[in-house]
Amino acid sequence: MNPIRSMLAVLGGLGAILFTTQALELVLVRATAGDTVQDLESFLAAANTPAMLAAKLVYSGLMAILGGYLVAKVAPVSPVAHGVFAAGVLAVANISGFTTDEMAAAVPVAARVALVAVMSGAMLVGAIIRAKAVALGTGAGPGPAAEREQEETRS
Repeated sequence: MNPIRSMLAVLGGLGAILFTTQALELVLVRATAGDTVQDLESFLAAANTPAMLAAKLVYSGLMAILGGYLVAKVAPVSPVAHGVFAAGVLAVANISGFTTDEMAAAVPVAARVALVAVMSGAMLVGAIIRAKAVALGTGAGPGPAAEREQEETRS
């Protein structure tokens, strides 16, 4: 097992989630609130409306699936185990951020709990999807069927 590749898999998946969710939030809040966003307080007010929180749950879940898939794709072995670890790191990071960050106080507690649960679960789902795709031989990489074919041709 290559520990550097394992670390890159986890960090890459988490980085992809962080970057895309933050970028999407900024774009969506600017698009929906328009010129009313002038400072941090108005941004947080616009970002924490019920419609934006619902949208955040959806796009955060989708990006977490993508991040989990990325972790499993880059992981050298045990893609689901890497996904479980990354989902745990994501949960701890979200909980830490939601309990210590001053700006997180603007987010309702129920939304924070939902985000932690949805994102961590979705990241695990993404890793499982990748592992099942490889097991079925439909993923971009050799699955058991392709490996058997290679062994048979060598024999």
